[in-house]
Amino acid sequence: MNASDEYTHTLLEMHELGLIKLPIDVLELILLQVFDIDPLYILHLSEVCKAFHRAMQKPTIAAKLKKLRKRLKKDLAMVKQRGSNLQYVKYQIREICMAAVTQWAPVLHIVKDQTREICLAAVTKYGRALKLVKNQTEELCIAVVTQNGNALKFVQNITPEICLAAIAQKPTTMYLQHVN
Repeated sequence: MNASDEYTHTLLEMHELGLIKLPIDVLELILLQVFDIDPLYILHLSEVCKAFHRAMQKPTIAAKLKKLRKRLKKDLAMVKQRGSNLQYVKYQIREICMAAVTQWAPVLHIVKDQTREICLAAVTKYGRALKLVKNQTEELCIAVVTQNGNALKFVQNITPEICLAAIAQKPTTMYLQHVN
């Protein structure tokens, strides 16, 4: 998924949840002008938005959305109180996962969509959470070992840059033999 797809997806989600109170044609203009998205794609998005808008006029759909919002608020409160409660959450939206790993970083292993932001929040809070990250990037590893040199032992692919960052943070780091 490229950046414009992500922005489109985010804008549509925000529109669907009622966070963006713009008319659909204004949203289309934003997608077209700001994000330079193909007009044929916009037409499809327009139809999706219009269908969603029509569906929202039905009391049963509106009631389901209200129930979903209530459930998400409850789940958010639950993981803010205890991060490990993420295991009981049905819809792992970004905000709920961030709250969970901020409250208790080891819950990262339960997170289905380990975004860069969520992983960084977890490992910043608790360096050992690095071993739970499914896709360790060099940037993420450097951020962790810069904060805690001992976290080097949880890095899957140690590069000279990561090793130097760890040694700069903690000169007694003794894991140089792992560097290729």
